[in-house]
Amino acid sequence: MLIDPNAVVAPTSPEMVQGGSYIPQQKPSVPAAPSVPAAPAAQRGIAADKDMRGRASDVNDFNLTIQGISDGDPIGMETFDLGFFEDGTPAITINGANVPIRHEQWMALLTQRNKARTELRDRIDFAARVQKAQAAIGRIVKSGAELPTGAAEVLMDQALVDPALATENVLNLYKSVSTGQGTQAVSKMRVEMQQFKNERAFGHMLREGQKTTQMVPNPFNPAFGMVEQVVPGTSKRDARVQRLRKEPTNAANQITLLAYERMEDFELDPTFRAAFPDMSLGFFDRVRYFEDDKFSPMSLFSRMQHLAANNGGDFPVQIPIQNPGFIASASFGQNIGSYGSALKQYRDYLGQLDQFALSLGYDASSPETLDLVAQHLMSLATDNMQQQPQGQQQSQPAPQPSARPRATR
Repeated sequence: MLIDPNAVVAPTSPEMVQGGSYIPQQKPSVPAAPSVPAAPAAQRGIAADKDMRGRASDVNDFNLTIQGISDGDPIGMETFDLGFFEDGTPAITINGANVPIRHEQWMALLTQRNKARTELRDRIDFAARVQKAQAAIGRIVKSGAELPTGAAEVLMDQALVDPALATENVLNLYKSVSTGQGTQAVSKMRVEMQQFKNERAFGHMLREGQKTTQMVPNPFNPAFGMVEQVVPGTSKRDARVQRLRKEPTNAANQITLLAYERMEDFELDPTFRAAFPDMSLGFFDRVRYFEDDKFSPMSLFSRMQHLAANNGGDFPVQIPIQNPGFIASASFGQNIGSYGSALKQYRDYLGQLDQFALSLGYDASSPETLDLVAQHLMSLATDNMQQQPQGQQQSQPAPQPSARPRATR
């Protein structure tokens, strides 16, 4: 058979085909899988890191999101994602929409949200420790173990603020009871609790502020140039005092200034808790039983009124001062004819002031004490306001608050 040299010969093996393979080729024994559509491209701006995703980003509440961004609302902070566009531009994803933002804004939102998450986690962990400590104390109480008077109450209170210390005191209490020192151990815990309350109430005002540095001439040899000197920080109390000294001089400002200058006077001496273990010590109980100057313009009571009214947000609330004379004048001027109506209004004000004192580490004052103080000050105000003609019967003054301590529970 003759072969035409000009004839085109078809390739007989894959390796002879351009782009072919030297790997032996086998036809599949099963049909080829159907074609699958390509996955869609990732959405631009969506956070790749799970820590940058909001835990409630599926909640489409624009107002809640704005509260998180503008006010730091912890729930609103979880309603958006943080991510980047393909070109690296920082983005925030709100209700599925990707919005470019500045880098410093992106970092601020991420930092704020992480801080909120940490605080929430810490609160949850602390609540769990409190529950564990109180459960341990409860088991001891239910076991019928002989505990000194008031031990269970103070341990429960201590567990609310320092569960680790409360747990330690529970363990130490058994030893103290066995050696006849149980009462002393409970007194010590009461003192610790009051110290904690004082620190919580006034620490933010009295603690030294952040230290700074400044360059000053070398105190040993100025020829050697300048040296760095640490400048103590200013406390919030001292900063407030400096501002008050620049304000106009009047009676109200002077009393407020004195309240800040002598802020330590408001702290309840922790030794009171040991000296009067069964006594509930409210602010007005302290005034009634332990203050020599009870109601003068510079008394502790007057300074408390001005601290509550003019603290500029340094403390949880502000309570405008109510003068018993003004209350009485308004009541009589409206022909209400009711001393009792004016007395009730002033008694309500003293109750608000007593609630303010709770945040400063005091117990609630006894109702009897509040009634006596209200009656006494209202009686003085009405006597000064209404000078009766000679021969007419003077109104009976209310009883003075007793100076004798009495335990109240």
